[in-house]
Amino acid sequence: MDHATPEMNSSDGSPVAELPPYLHELDPRQWKRTSTPIMDTAVRAWDDGSIDTLVVLTDELAYGQRDNHRGRAVHRVRGSAVDMARLMQRLPAPGTPDAPVDELPEIPGPERDI
Repeated sequence: MDHATPEMNSSDGSPVAELPPYLHELDPRQWKRTSTPIMDTAVRAWDDGSIDTLVVLTDELAYGQRDNHRGRAVHRVRGSAVDMARLMQRLPAPGTPDAPVDELPEIPGPERDI
């Protein structure tokens, strides 16, 4: 799902990369993006140690999550890439009124002996 395909020419005639629509929702000064052939990920770190993560698998399937400074999820959503990017960008900063604080139950996963 690499969205860095040439689209149109810029004003100087060089090709410009087409950005997926959801990226227009994310402030590039706050979010760091990585891309692989199968997914895009954007991460935003907060001063209190909280982390917001957006994982985009397809235009129709994306996941957003905020983990608090203890690494516990306090916000978790699923939906379209544009909707999840919009929601995660507008999620209140940790420590502000209306910011999620209650830790969510862990998602069950495979048991491991390490």
